[in-house]
Amino acid sequence: MSAVKVRLLACLAAALTCAPALSAQEKARLVLRKLEAAVREIDADLEGVMGVAIRALTSGETILRNPDEVFPQASSIKIAVLVSTPREMMTLLQAIHSRRLFGPERTADLLKVLSTHKESAMLRGLPDYASAANKSGALEAVRTDSGIVFAPNRPFVLCVMTTYLKSERAGEEAISRIAAAEWTTCERLGRASEYGRVFSPR
Repeated sequence: MSAVKVRLLACLAAALTCAPALSAQEKARLVLRKLEAAVREIDADLEGVMGVAIRALTSGETILRNPDEVFPQASSIKIAVLVSTPREMMTLLQAIHSRRLFGPERTADLLKVLSTHKESAMLRGLPDYASAANKSGALEAVRTDSGIVFAPNRPFVLCVMTTYLKSERAGEEAISRIAAAEWTTCERLGRASEYGRVFSPR
C-alpha cells in the first residue's frame, strides 16, 4: 500500500474517532426540525391565518406556530361563543389522554365518541388504518381540526386552526397536509431503531 493511501486512511480513522456520534434523540430532533420546516412552508402557502400546536405524547416534543392566537371553533348557531387557541386545545387533549380530567371509564367513553368516523380534514390526511379522536370546526372563512392521533408507539396531539381564509378548501387542504406530514414522521420514528432502521409490521 502506498504511503499516500496509508496517510489518507489514518486521517479518515482519526476523523471518525473524533467526530461525535449523534444520539438517537438528536437524530429524531433533526427529523422533527424538517417537520417544523414543512409546517412553516404550508403556513406560508396559505392565504389566511394559521395556528398550529403539535405534541408527541410519549416524548413531549412540541411544534408551535402562532399557538396563542384565538380562533373560532364552532357554529355560533349551536354554541353562543366558542373560541380557543391551539395551545389551549393541545393542553386540553393532552390532559384527556393522560386521564387528568376524568377517570378511565369516562375517558374511554369520551375518546370513543371523538373517534366516531366523520368527514374531516385531519382524517383525510391520515391513512385509512389510522386511529384518531378528533373534533373539527367549520365556519365561513374558518376551518379547524384538533385531536389525538394514535400513531404506533408515538401518539400525538395535533391542533390546526385557520381563519381569514380566502378559500375554505385551501384551509382544509393545509390541515390535511400537516396531518399527513406529522403522521409520516411519527410513524417512522415510532417504528425505527436507534440507528433509524424502520421495522415494518409483517
